[in-house]
Amino acid sequence: MKVIYSKPIGYQKVSRTDGEEGLYYQVRYFCIVVPFGPFVGDPDGDVTEVLEIDPSEYKKYFDWGMISDAIMERAMEFKGEYDNSKK
Repeated sequence: MKVIYSKPIGYQKVSRTDGEEGLYYQVRYFCIVVPFGPFVGDPDGDVTEVLEIDPSEYKKYFDWGMISDAIMERAMEFKGEYDNSKK
């Protein structure tokens, strides 16, 4: 995917689960993307398809409780800002 617009949503401190001590950070971004071409496969095999979903139905695909609610709320704010800037 080609990123044509991005804006950081925020970050989250996460406890390590690999036996090492300490924390690490996950950064979340809002992005507008366009495909380089049709999806034919992932060399790693982790990604099996690319979906365009209705944002109101995101919990069918991932649900991290209050964290995902906050991420999606912020992403929708950014989408509104992006859409309004294109008018």
